[in-house]
Amino acid sequence: MGPAHMPRQAASPPDQHLHDEPLVSVIMAAWNSEKYIAEAIESVQAQTYTNWELIVVDDASTDRTPEIVQEYAERDPRIRLLRNTENQGPAPSRNRAIRESRGEFIAVLDSNDIALPNRLEVTVPVMQQNPDVAVVGGLAVYILEDGQELGLQKLGTCPQCDLTPERHLAHGGAFAGFHHTAALIRREALRAVGGYDEWFPTSSDYNLWLCLSEQYRLLRVDRPVVRVRLCPGGISFAKQRLQITYGAVAYQRWLWKQRGHRVDVEATFRRALARFGGSGERATWELLYVTGLRCAQCAQFRLARSYFLRSFLANPRRPRALLRAALTLLPDGGEFLLDPLRRRGLIGHGASPWGEGNEWHVDPVFVE
Repeated sequence: MGPAHMPRQAASPPDQHLHDEPLVSVIMAAWNSEKYIAEAIESVQAQTYTNWELIVVDDASTDRTPEIVQEYAERDPRIRLLRNTENQGPAPSRNRAIRESRGEFIAVLDSNDIALPNRLEVTVPVMQQNPDVAVVGGLAVYILEDGQELGLQKLGTCPQCDLTPERHLAHGGAFAGFHHTAALIRREALRAVGGYDEWFPTSSDYNLWLCLSEQYRLLRVDRPVVRVRLCPGGISFAKQRLQITYGAVAYQRWLWKQRGHRVDVEATFRRALARFGGSGERATWELLYVTGLRCAQCAQFRLARSYFLRSFLANPRRPRALLRAALTLLPDGGEFLLDPLRRRGLIGHGASPWGEGNEWHVDPVFVE
C-alpha cells in the first residue's frame, strides 16, 4: 500500500451520550475510488460537528477501495463499510446506506469529493430551525482532478434561498441550487418519498429533489460546504447521454404530475433515448460546454475559454459556445451582460434545462 493511502490516526470519537445535537449519518457510495476516497473519508473525520457516523457502501469495486475503507473503519468505530457482492449502481447503494444508518439527518458525500470542515456545523442548525425543510445544501468550491482549486460556485446571493417548485419551473427544469454531494437530507422526508428511485441508474438525485419539492421546502445556504472534483476526462460519452436522457424523463414526469397527468416513464425514456442517445457528438460538445460554465462560475476565464472553444470545434452548428468564449474576454466574463438576461428569465442558470423550447426537451408519452 502506498503512503497516499495510509489512514491518519483518528482522534478518539466523542462519547455520543454527551451530545445534545442529532446524529448525522454521512453516506458514501463508492466504486473504484481508490485514488480519492482516503481524502473524502478524512474530510468527514475533520468535521467540527462531531456527532456523526460514516457509512460507505462499496459497489463491488475491482480496485483497493474496500481495503482502504476497512483500514479507516478499524481505527475509527464511527466508520462502517458495507460491500455489495455485485455492482448495483449509486441509487441502490445509497438506499442500502440509508437503511443501515441511524441518524436523524443524512449527509451525502461522493467518494471523490471533499467536505469542508464546517459543512455539518453550517447545515445542521438550519435544518433544526426549519422543520418543514427536507434538504439543506450549500455552495461548492470546484477543484480539478489533481486538486487544483478553480474557485467558488456562483449562484447569486441570498443568505438562504428557497428552491420552490415555482422557481424550478421558472428555470425550465434546471434545479440550480446545490450539488447532490453538498446535501443534508431529513430522514423522515426520505422515507416519505421512498428514498432514491432505483429505476434511475443516473440522475436519481435530480429525481429525488423533484419528488421532495412536492411536499417540502428545499433550502440553500450561500456558504461553501464541499469541494467538488471536476473530472471531465472521466465521464464517458455514453454516461453523459444517459444522464441527459434520464434527467429529461424525471423532469417530464414531475412537470406533468403537477398538471394532473400521468407520464408513461418507460415509453418516454425510449423516446428520449432515441433523441439523445444516437450520437456521441451531442455529449461531446455539451460536456465541454458545461465544464466551461463551471470554470466561468469560478472566474477562471482563460480555462473556461479553452473549454468553450473546444465545444464549438466539436459542434460548430452550436454558436453559443463561441459566444461564451468571446464573453470571457470581457470584464468579469461578461456577467454584466448576462445577469440582466437571467433576471428577466431570458436565459436560465443551469447548463442543460429540459424545458419546452430547449434543445434537451422531450415530449412525454402519457398513460392512457
